[in-house]
Formats: sequence, structure tokens, C-alpha cells
Amino acid sequence: MTAERLETLAFCQAARARGEHALAQTVLDVAIAQLTAADTATHAALLLERAELALAAGDLSLADEAARRAGPLAQTAGTPAVMAQAAWLVGQVAWRQLALDKARYWLGQAVELALQAELWPVALRAQRGLANVLAANGDTAGAQARLQALAADAQTLELPVEFAACQLDLAQLALAANDGAATLAHLQAALRAPDSLPPLLRGEAGLVRARLLLAIGDTAAAVAAVGEAVALLRLAGDQRSLGAGLLLQGQLLLVAGQAEPAGLALGEALAVTTRAQLPERAIVEAVIARLA
Repeated sequence: MTAERLETLAFCQAARARGEHALAQTVLDVAIAQLTAADTATHAALLLERAELALAAGDLSLADEAARRAGPLAQTAGTPAVMAQAAWLVGQVAWRQLALDKARYWLGQAVELALQAELWPVALRAQRGLANVLAANGDTAGAQARLQALAADAQTLELPVEFAACQLDLAQLALAANDGAATLAHLQAALRAPDSLPPLLRGEAGLVRARLLLAIGDTAAAVAAVGEAVALLRLAGDQRSLGAGLLLQGQLLLVAGQAEPAGLALGEALAVTTRAQLPERAIVEAVIARLA
């Protein structure tokens, strides 16, 4: 990869980290359009970054297309890291589309490729995806056991982000089972070093914390927690998580008797879920209809 293209990729990754997603998308689209047939490795890497941005924006068709194009190019260029991450992205798209068999296949491919290349973070991320597929198919116990094992592996490999992500998944499963003590324990484990975590993970953890606070009857603390979480999710740029956060914020504000700010949050939730074509839009519309 040329120095110029490396700089382009680094610039776009930094812009995404700052929440400047539109800028990163524009720069990437220009750079990709200027590539030649000889730029195979560069093309694969830039397409992978474009797929990541599209996934965050909720554009699943573009994310799938870019990742599927990146995979064969990475194989030709001999860049296994990009191959593994491209397979993970295709699996993520399938997961969001609730195509569970397809998600299982592509996440399995990502695990295999990542393990061959000793790319432990990608391998753990893909195996987390497989655990979530188990949970979606009703095997909660199997998902919990796998996530516990993955958390232990992440701790051994000194991968704090992956460890926190596994603990957050476990917290969400515990919350769904109305196990407040386990939810709190996993949440505390996930957030034991919050400054080392990306905004998306901290924001999603904040949503779990807000739901837990609501469950124990502390509405004021839940409202404060969801406000902090939404601020982090805005920075992260993942539209699905932001839409979920705004929906929860609107619901909690309604519970707190704050109708006007609740309406603003729900209106923005509707705009986000509509713009990103998210299935959660129907839930937002139903809540707004009840409010009206």
C-alpha cells in the first residue's frame, strides 16, 4: 500500500473515531474511485473501511457489497487480516437482517481465517457473534457458556475491549432474564477500565445501566444514565445503537413525566431509524402513536 493511501486510510479512521463519518465517507469514495487495478491490497483495505462506515450508517446493502468485494481482493493481495474482517462484516450484515444461518456461516469463516492468521481480536469478535446467534435461536445457556469462555480468553490475551464486549453481552442476557444481580456484576466487569473502551461500547453499556436503574425503580438516575449514553452513541456514529438509545431516552422521559423532551427524543429516534432504514422504526412509531 502506498504511503499516500496509508495516509488516506489513517485519516478516515481518525475521522470516524472523532464522529466525522460523512467526511470519512467522502474521502474514501474519492480514494476508491482513483485506484487502479494494480492497487489490490489498497483497494481491499479501503473497501473494508467503507464497509465499516456503511454498517454504522445502517446502509446494509452497501456494507455487504463493499465487504464482499474486499474479501477476494484481500485474498489476491495476501492480506489475511482484511479477509477475516471482511467475512466478519458480511456476517454482521446477515445478523442485522436476522438471516441467522447466513450469519453463522460467515462468522464461522471469519473465525477460521482469523485463527489461521493469529488475529485474536477478530477471532473473538466473530465468536461473540456466533454466541449471539445461539441466543437468538433460544440457546441462552449455550450463549452464556460461550461468552464466559471468550471473556476468559480475552483476559488471558490481554484484550480489554474484547473482554468488555463479552461482559456486556452477558449483561444484556442477564437483563433479559430479569437477573438484576448478574446484570450489575457483568456491567461492572465490562466497565472496570472505561477509558480504554470505544464510545460505542461505553454507550451501549450505558443503555443497559439505564434499563437496570429503571428496573429497580430509580427513574431519575435512569434518565441521567441514558442521556450520557446517547451522547456517547452520537460520537460513535452507529445509527442502530443511537436509534435504540433515543427510543429508550424518550420512553424514560415519559416515565419521568417530561413529555416535551420525550417527544423531542422520540422524534429524533424516528428520524434516525427512518434514515437508516432500521426495523426499530416500527417500535418508535408505536410509542409515538401511544403518546399522541
